[in-house]
Amino acid sequence: MKVAVLLFVVASIALSAAAGRSVDLLAGRTLADFDCLLTDDKAAIARAYSISDGVMRVSGEVRAILVTKESYRDFDLSFDMSYPEEGFGDGGIILWVRMLPDRPDIHTGMEIQTKTGCLGDLWGLSRFLLSRDASTPPPDGHIDSNTNERYRCIPRMADVSYASGQWLHVDFRRRGLDCELYVDGKLVNRCTVMNADAGRIGFQTRPYPEGKVPILYRNMLLTEHEAKEKTCLADEDKAYGEFHRRIVERFRLWPGLAPHETTENPGRYAFDKRIRGWRRHDVACPEVVVIRPTAGSQARDTLVVVMPGGGYNSQYMGHFCSDARPILDSGRWVAVLHYRTPRRDGRKIYDAPREDAARAIRILRASAAKFGWSPEKIGALGFSAGAHLAAISAVSSQDSLYDRIDEMDDISPHLNFSVPVYPAYILADGATGPNANGGDGATILPEFKFDAKTPPMFMVHGDRDHYSSMGSVALYTELHKRKVPAQLFVYANVSHGLGDTTNARGWQKRIVDWIDSIGF
Repeated sequence: MKVAVLLFVVASIALSAAAGRSVDLLAGRTLADFDCLLTDDKAAIARAYSISDGVMRVSGEVRAILVTKESYRDFDLSFDMSYPEEGFGDGGIILWVRMLPDRPDIHTGMEIQTKTGCLGDLWGLSRFLLSRDASTPPPDGHIDSNTNERYRCIPRMADVSYASGQWLHVDFRRRGLDCELYVDGKLVNRCTVMNADAGRIGFQTRPYPEGKVPILYRNMLLTEHEAKEKTCLADEDKAYGEFHRRIVERFRLWPGLAPHETTENPGRYAFDKRIRGWRRHDVACPEVVVIRPTAGSQARDTLVVVMPGGGYNSQYMGHFCSDARPILDSGRWVAVLHYRTPRRDGRKIYDAPREDAARAIRILRASAAKFGWSPEKIGALGFSAGAHLAAISAVSSQDSLYDRIDEMDDISPHLNFSVPVYPAYILADGATGPNANGGDGATILPEFKFDAKTPPMFMVHGDRDHYSSMGSVALYTELHKRKVPAQLFVYANVSHGLGDTTNARGWQKRIVDWIDSIGF
């Protein structure tokens, strides 16, 4: 135990690629140091852009975007700009430029507009999601007739007057999800960004009917934020795989010791050779880890709490790293609940995890405005023992599970939907292990109360599972009796874990389709 705690303290990750690094994006550069989107015509590029002595001239004669070759994630950006002639200039600096994964001809990102008369407007291009602040939803925006993608604008809060030939100093500052834009030291706009990911810096230009004048940029300094040390368990990066870099927050669930606990051990990750996957063991200090949606996906305001399985003795990470991927790819947020394990002596096998689930849902509901999900669009996706937890958290959310600790416990822990995937421990003949009689004729356990806050549910199971599919059937039956919307898939000749059998293939996508169908 002492070794595990020590590893937790010393193991950490850097959230930005290079701590405190400053880069002048223009000094000493030529056009060869950039890539050009929308056109690969070298003559057109030369007509649109030129760089001399650290000054970039953007002509407005050709529609194009010149982008850095390097990508950046967390940074501040400052630059000087000028309109050297009378007339109308149309341009912008686009942050976090990426091409959409399913539409490689269309880019996303956030534009700082430098167009004449619009300096300081902030635009979310294509699927980039932004709002005025964390307490307000994103604007509806408009659908572009050419791309059929949605574009959203956060208009400047103040106009900046300038004379022809005047150089203006622009500062963009980011702190977490919150961004501010200053022109000559005056705050002109602010916004909250919800799905910014590493991307390139772009210089946009296009011709405009009212006429065109060039825009000049110089002294463009990008400063990456200093790396923030966030303690995490050793091997967490391996357990989470490619999703580790998309962790945006982790919440410790309890301000002190968790109920009935005597230690604050966060546990450890270990590779299980038998199943060829990572597990988390020995958790006494539970947490919930927030993962941002897949970059370029259509952003949604829904959060799905993933509850891993493992018999309430450990937590198998493969459920998140493979089976929950379609949730992230659909533009929804995911939070992984690392509840207490193993089973506690003298308590029901699910007591401690259930307390952790209720506390996590409360914390996530309280954090909705900060990240952009709706407090009433929070669901659960659980597997095996985690599916049991997702089910009981959904149908018995009004139970009092522990003594009030602080104001967080005044928030409701109900779920708005729940997806138990091959749930265990539903029926009386399998309350703590595989069903003794295959679930046939067994009654549903009394702790499943189906109270007034019971939400829509989706169950999926294999009929050869040693945790009988009759448990899912029983859940569906009780929901049906109460006219609670529910959907059930039981696959023939499929065992625990479902796997990649031909008839069950694609079940993960069916979950996403169902969530779509109920409006979340």
